[in-house]
Amino acid sequence: MINKSTTLKERFGSIPVEFGFKAKMRVHQGWWRTNILIEEPAPYPGKSDETICNRILNGKESGKNFLTNT
Repeated sequence: MINKSTTLKERFGSIPVEFGFKAKMRVHQGWWRTNILIEEPAPYPGKSDETICNRILNGKESGKNFLTNT
């Protein structure tokens, strides 16, 4: 469960540098993960010290993803 005292940046994670429709969908995935699935962001691939908005931490274990019901 996400601690409500964390900052939005900590809850949401970094937004990848992309453009157009792809960028909009990454942000939407981050919003969905944060507000609907109530899951933590996962580390950015190759950067264990930075999280990214559109990845779910322990998604395989929890069974939650962007295509299943909550």
